[in-house]
Parts: sequence; C-alpha cells; structure tokens
Amino acid sequence: MEAYGSSEWLFSSAAILEQDFATHKPCLSFDGCTFNAWRDWRKRLLPKLRKQLGAFYNKSTPLNPRVVSTQIFDTFTLYKVVYSSRPNVPIPAYLTIDN
Repeated sequence: MEAYGSSEWLFSSAAILEQDFATHKPCLSFDGCTFNAWRDWRKRLLPKLRKQLGAFYNKSTPLNPRVVSTQIFDTFTLYKVVYSSRPNVPIPAYLTIDN
C-alpha cells in the first residue's frame, strides 16, 4: 500500500472523475458517425433508458391553461401562464407577445 501523502494518491474529486471518464466507456455511449449507426444505437438505447427512468405517465389530460398575471411593456406583453401536464401537476410558463 502506498504511504500516506504519496504523489500517487488522488485527493481531488475532479482528478478522480477525470481519471474515471478517461478509463471507462459509458455502456450507452454513441460512437457512430452515420445516420444508420445512430438509428441502430437509438433502438438499443430506448428500452434501456425507459427501464432506468421508469414508467411514464402516458394518458392524455386536459391542459387547463390559465393566465396568472399580465405585465404590459413598451414593446411586448408578458403573460405568466399555468397549464397541466397531467392531473395535479401544474407547469408555470411565460409567454411574450409583441405589441
């Protein structure tokens, strides 16, 4: 075992990560350079990605959009809106429209 303080020891998190990235190839990495290579890689990737991420909510839900606030400026109007991505999951957003 190396002596404590040896120059071989890595005490930097960044250095450890750089070493790991340099020596390990991610199992889902893409190294192709053509459309067909990408398409084949994507076919292998999607099932693995879906398994890792878990099930997605795939039912349609009404958007129920509503304007929460409006600010009028010289050149545009800013609307803060909220809509539903699925039941009980509101998504805030901003919409700008030129005046």
